[in-house]
Amino acid sequence: MLNFTATKINYTLIHHIMTKILLSVLMAYASISMAAYAPANRTADRLAKPGELKHSKFTPANARMHKPTKADGQLFKVNVTFDFKEGEFSPYYAIYNENVYNEMWPEENAGVFEVPAGTYDLCGQCWNQNGEVLTMFKESVTITGDTEIHFSTDEATLCVTSDGYLPDGRKVSLGILTDPESFEIDYTNATADILVSSTVVYRKNVGSIATGVRMANFGMSEEEVNSISRLIVSPLSDNYTVCTTALVGADEKCYVLEITGTGTEKTTIRNEAPFVMYQDDFVHSPVHDEIGCEKYKSHVTCAGWINEVTLGGGGIDLTYDNPEVWISAGTPDPDAEVRIQTVVTVGNYEFHKIMKDSEGFEYDAMAATMGLPVRRIQDGWEYINNNHSECGNYSFQCPEEDVDVTEFPGHPAYTFTSATKGQTYGDSSPVNSVMIQKNAYGEETIIYVEPAYIGRLGEVRGADYACVKTDFSYNGEAKLTNSSDYLGSDWQYNWSTDGHTPGKIDITFRNDNIIVDGLQGKNVTEVSYDERNEDVTAPTLQMLIFKDKDGKVIDRFDNAADGTMYFSGGDFQWHSDDRFYFTYEKAEPKVEYAPYGEDSFTALEVSAIPELFFMPGFGDCYSTNLAKVDRPSRTGWFDLRIEMTDKAGNRQCQTISPAFKINALSGIASVSDDNVKVWVADREIRTEGADGATMEVYSVSGQKMASTQADRIDASAWTPGIYVVRIATVDTTSTHKVAIK
Repeated sequence: MLNFTATKINYTLIHHIMTKILLSVLMAYASISMAAYAPANRTADRLAKPGELKHSKFTPANARMHKPTKADGQLFKVNVTFDFKEGEFSPYYAIYNENVYNEMWPEENAGVFEVPAGTYDLCGQCWNQNGEVLTMFKESVTITGDTEIHFSTDEATLCVTSDGYLPDGRKVSLGILTDPESFEIDYTNATADILVSSTVVYRKNVGSIATGVRMANFGMSEEEVNSISRLIVSPLSDNYTVCTTALVGADEKCYVLEITGTGTEKTTIRNEAPFVMYQDDFVHSPVHDEIGCEKYKSHVTCAGWINEVTLGGGGIDLTYDNPEVWISAGTPDPDAEVRIQTVVTVGNYEFHKIMKDSEGFEYDAMAATMGLPVRRIQDGWEYINNNHSECGNYSFQCPEEDVDVTEFPGHPAYTFTSATKGQTYGDSSPVNSVMIQKNAYGEETIIYVEPAYIGRLGEVRGADYACVKTDFSYNGEAKLTNSSDYLGSDWQYNWSTDGHTPGKIDITFRNDNIIVDGLQGKNVTEVSYDERNEDVTAPTLQMLIFKDKDGKVIDRFDNAADGTMYFSGGDFQWHSDDRFYFTYEKAEPKVEYAPYGEDSFTALEVSAIPELFFMPGFGDCYSTNLAKVDRPSRTGWFDLRIEMTDKAGNRQCQTISPAFKINALSGIASVSDDNVKVWVADREIRTEGADGATMEVYSVSGQKMASTQADRIDASAWTPGIYVVRIATVDTTSTHKVAIK
């Protein structure tokens, strides 16, 4: 499956997996202490990297906010200037109200905004020689003509400190660096091993004005080691909320802290909510048994959602499976103007190896199965499925409108609670959410086709990507067969730029890193498109789920009518003009099922559910009750084949094996030499392969119970016991025994 010493999986692929799986910059147990503040990144599914700890985009809270234009009427100049002292540099300015915003990063200490008449708040930021970011606000400034605004760091008179406390009352404290030259760290008074935090300054009805991130396992001063975050700021009114979300590793447990304060009346704020423990189970895939985990075994991230938009977060790696996560966070008031939710996502690594590149530098080759974001509710936990963010800023989550990704409430069919969660992460055969992009780079046009495997609960199975084997054919001629070279290398780029005449492309992705109920599983995804067409985007599945009659998410049922299937997908058209997003077009679905391991599929009719159409990320939703599934299966498990075709003729077909189980259809009483099958389901004796034959049933005492030329006999009124079934055709006769329970 995986072979790190051979060429089946190359270093580029492993780095690609790391990029996709790790949702934050992982500084776990590294000799790093860093902190910075900057305006919030506008793309909600991407977190800052160390080299990007600088001013980034402001995040507006509503779609009506825009940068001023002449359409707003007469515009007035607002000249903004920093009165810098020695050692202060890198200014940032923003001006905003509920309708208008603008921002700038001038090279000098001054800049000019043009805005219509109105009342605005302004923000100014800069760095000083101590590595600190100082943030100044001016509230309710009336603009009726050209205006001069001056900022000075003398206005940043307050330090808002976010403190964290553990369940036993101990204050979160890191080790302190006592000797920078020898890098000696004193952990005598430390209560935590590592800290990852994100702080947001949020303006009511406007959005996130500034964010700060910190990743550390030590501090340089007593103030640093004894606080989660420190924000140097000018006084703020109650129109502003300071919110810190922190992830703390201590005592081989994870602690998630939500720390909020309104305005700056309090300059020290702390987590107040009682702790509640969250833990999830995972089933490992085969690659875990083959490769294993050298050091890290699990990953935990936390994020702060303010008014349904991600505005900060981070994650850490841990050296043990299925971590306990103790969460101190409130449950938001849905009617509040500022709704704060702290969510947690956990994952288990399927493999982790410490590798060396050609120059001898070590790096981590690792991939995890990551669960859904979970938020605390009154009587348990809610799992929010808003589609995966596997490709970061390029994800299916990105909306067509130029607004942020809305994280909550997620898709109503695929979001569930701890009370309705009926199975375990990793214990299913996944669907393949295939992303196709066609991008112009100068004179070249590059087509990328990337799979992402999504389990039955919505978990992202990152290790599957490393195990995929690919076939690639061009106009029917095989270019790759059962290859690991297609993904994570330069193969797709080289193919797109080798000068070949555009033609018909057929790709097959085979993923067998799957065990379900002791059975070997697989996902086989066939993708077809024509390079000669403008539309090269084949449709894709996005999600597949099953529920029982009580709404519990589970794919195993006693009787066929107990289960209902839902799936979403369609034709997602990629756009990369001034930004990246997908639009949606309908694709025609075709659904079939077969007993596990048998390549003889039967059509299964499905219906679209218009009220469950959901964009971005999912598209049309289809459903069917499984009552029409009536074929026998030796194991009770059934495979699915779902095909989708768009109006351009592009096609995707996925075989998902095994997909669901029906106990009543499991076990064939007997199979005769002429391949006639006889079994019992729902207290009916059923046959297959005996068209036109006569079926007679006798009790063990020889009493004839029934006779028919149909393919089933109702035995619901019969006494439980053993019965003999005689199948007679013109040429052959076979005898079978069945048990009525």
